[in-house]
Amino acid sequence: MVSVYEYFDYQAFLRDYFDDRKHEHSWFSYRYFAAKIKMDHSNLIKVILGKRHISQRNILAIADCLQFSANEREYFTTLVQFNKSADVKKSRQLFEKLIAIKRIELKKIEPHQYDFYREWYHTAVYSLLDYYDFRGNYSALAAELNPPITTREVRESIALLEKLQLIRKDIDGRYIQVEKKITTGQKWHSLAIQRFQEEAIKLAVNSLQNHPRNVRDISTLTVALSQSDMAAIREITEQYRREIVKVIHESGPGDTVYQINIQVFPMTQPKWRLQ
Repeated sequence: MVSVYEYFDYQAFLRDYFDDRKHEHSWFSYRYFAAKIKMDHSNLIKVILGKRHISQRNILAIADCLQFSANEREYFTTLVQFNKSADVKKSRQLFEKLIAIKRIELKKIEPHQYDFYREWYHTAVYSLLDYYDFRGNYSALAAELNPPITTREVRESIALLEKLQLIRKDIDGRYIQVEKKITTGQKWHSLAIQRFQEEAIKLAVNSLQNHPRNVRDISTLTVALSQSDMAAIREITEQYRREIVKVIHESGPGDTVYQINIQVFPMTQPKWRLQ
């Protein structure tokens, strides 16, 4: 039987649970499952298809029907709250709770991709290995970062990057990058990237205070825009990112790791939210 601990989407869990039971018992149907949890079968189908959410009463009924343990019940309840939450801060708290329960139950740390974005220096260490000759001198690698990090943090970062198969040790003992894309799309992925972006913005403040102008480029522009302007600006910033990536790919080996932030946000109440 599928384990609820393997999911960060309760609707996907219910969908796989249903398919699993259907495969095991041909008589198992949406109508039968809905009756067991005292729910209209048409609503159950909408939930499983991701078109609507379940209520608190449904959560308890499903937990009883699936004979969840106390920890499984807590995980499933938190999972539903996490999937339903629209508040970033609340979503992060709920996700951290899910991770804590998973670590206790499964004795393993998942998802590693979330940990990759959890601290700013993981991406910095990964980028640094594009040109830095690292063969195990963790203290020297730590000193390369700005702001500097501890040797312990470097060890944790290298271990995580290896676990994600983003780096490997070559035959000469040097750690090198491996072409591998970190996937995004699910809600927890978006949450992880938001956390990383917050850290990146803090680093920009640190750069203003600690880096001379000749090694940084930070400018600001305050303007009045319409929503049609915003759509055009998104397109321009996307093109800007593509041009930067093109320059990087066409240039030779790097010698410094940079963080490039592009930030456009409202400073007054957006009119479309007041209508």
